[in-house]
Amino acid sequence: MKVLLDTNVIVGLFEKARRSQVAHAIRGVREQGHNMYVIPQVIYEFWVVATRPIHGNGLGLPAETVAGKVEGILQTFDFVDDGGGIYQKWIGLVKSYNVSGKKAHDARIVAAMQVHQMEAIMTSNSRDFGPLSALVTIINPG
Repeated sequence: MKVLLDTNVIVGLFEKARRSQVAHAIRGVREQGHNMYVIPQVIYEFWVVATRPIHGNGLGLPAETVAGKVEGILQTFDFVDDGGGIYQKWIGLVKSYNVSGKKAHDARIVAAMQVHQMEAIMTSNSRDFGPLSALVTIINPG
């Protein structure tokens, strides 16, 4: 099975309080023989959170440090670049499911998953996907 890692899971790998739990969940999925993926949107969102100040709910890291962490992420997990069809899939999803506001970001993740034939997403925020969660398998890292 192809499993996409959501941004909150990637961020969890760099948070002292969640690192062990998230790493254990990833290891468990890999031991079951599943492949772990990231997409550009996850990398963009990680960059935003990692460089945002701690008082702004970020990690407070300098950009050059985050650049190194991104390289590590790309060496650890399979990266699937955006390709044709994601916009068309996304616009169809947001219209069909009447998606509005921030949930449109999550609809784009589901669109990318469908285009790249990913069956599951590991996320701590399954609620964010709303009615779109019926289209994918949700794996909660705990």
